[in-house]
Amino acid sequence: MVADVQTQTPDSLPSSIAWRRRVGAVLAVVGGVAAVVFAARGVDFAALSHHLKEAGPWPLLALGALVGANLWLTAWLNGSLVACFDVQPPVTPSRMRRLTTASQLLNYVPLMWAGLVGRAAFLKRHHGLRLRDSGYITLLTVALTTAVLVLASAGPLLMATVAAHHAWAWAGSILGLAVLGLAVTVAGQRVAVTRRWAWTWVPLRVMDLAASTGRVALMFVAVGHPVTLDQAVLLASGTTLVKLTGLTPNGLGLSEWVVAGLAAALSPVEASLAVAAALLDRAIEVVVSVIAGLWGLWGLKTCREPCLASPVQQTR
Repeated sequence: MVADVQTQTPDSLPSSIAWRRRVGAVLAVVGGVAAVVFAARGVDFAALSHHLKEAGPWPLLALGALVGANLWLTAWLNGSLVACFDVQPPVTPSRMRRLTTASQLLNYVPLMWAGLVGRAAFLKRHHGLRLRDSGYITLLTVALTTAVLVLASAGPLLMATVAAHHAWAWAGSILGLAVLGLAVTVAGQRVAVTRRWAWTWVPLRVMDLAASTGRVALMFVAVGHPVTLDQAVLLASGTTLVKLTGLTPNGLGLSEWVVAGLAAALSPVEASLAVAAALLDRAIEVVVSVIAGLWGLWGLKTCREPCLASPVQQTR
């Protein structure tokens, strides 16, 4: 898989993509360094360290578990989308988990959509999935994620801007997500290849956002300044949207500033402390991504075409 990605050299890339890649890498470095400096100047790290020691390892372990949940849910969604194209040999759940974790690790490489390109190349070479179909999967994933983020954050946004009643605002978001799930399911039933899988797409994206919301809540608990549920949903939606754009490798250097800006606007948490919380979450995400990504790359490297063709492997 790494070799497939490395074939996309700067000379073989269109000039516009190569330019965006360089800009994204610069933004990631500058934004990341600036976030570290900003947090270091505005946060009492002695007090923060003391609070983390008092809290114990459980918030950090829970953060790592939720990062793993994000990866697992993403792999499940990717697997259901790829299965609609009836690829041969089929992509097993374990293989899709390895492929997703490897893509997550490659997303930190300063190349434009390195994980996405690597996954598409691997699926084409080993499973015959056309690059055009990988493009359709990406577009559908972006559309689903954007729709879920908009509907889920609509209620909390109303609470934050016009002081709407909590119950009615949450009810509106839940109703909107239910209607979206029903619409996607009904539309999927009209197409034979998506009939078995369409009902899972919206629930999986909602659970993924719930895991991200839990991460936001935990990272602020870890630094001693909890946020409310509606604030956590908005912060999680903002960071997810930044990562979805792919402007920088996995949103590095941008999502931290989104957290700072939104936290300062929506809660009494200082921007510098919000950046520190985001950097803590990022550090744990990197650790989990490296461990899981290396596991995924190792599995993809050691299992070649003969392994894929094995009837035993296909039935698992």
